[in-house]
Amino acid sequence: MPATELAPLHVALLRGINVSGKNTLPMAELASIFVEAGCEDVRTYIQSGNVVFRAKGMGRSKLTNKYFDSKLGTTSTLRNWKTVLRLAAMLDG
Repeated sequence: MPATELAPLHVALLRGINVSGKNTLPMAELASIFVEAGCEDVRTYIQSGNVVFRAKGMGRSKLTNKYFDSKLGTTSTLRNWKTVLRLAAMLDG
């Protein structure tokens, strides 16, 4: 039986979540927004608004910056994991 192919890994960096007591959003609630949008393996990082998740078809789905901006009332930046790794490599020189 062939192995199940995992959906690509993505990172969402949400600004203005849980900063100085403003825009308070429990991470469980944030994760549920991603699950409702069809994401898998959703993980949040501390109370920062940063989320790692798996999703297929990012370009053809509602999983866009605009979608999350409207759901959360904040500004988001979504990047796939390959892009994050390339950006990190640039930091190493």
